[in-house]
Amino acid sequence: MNIFIAANTTWYIFNFRSRLIAALKEQGHRITVLAPRDKYVSRIEALGVRHLHLEMDNAGTNPLYFPAWLPW
Repeated sequence: MNIFIAANTTWYIFNFRSRLIAALKEQGHRITVLAPRDKYVSRIEALGVRHLHLEMDNAGTNPLYFPAWLPW
């Protein structure tokens, strides 16, 4: 199964979701991280997962600001 994990920073995913990523990979899942590019991308990729840059306004509060990645 393909699993996507999204957050407003790659730092957050590395520091708070690395154990989840490792457990999911052990179960055979393919993981893709969606987050803005920062200095933690190489660390995420070292975990064996794919990183896709997600343009995001970290201070934004409007969920309709990014209509290209909304499901409708």
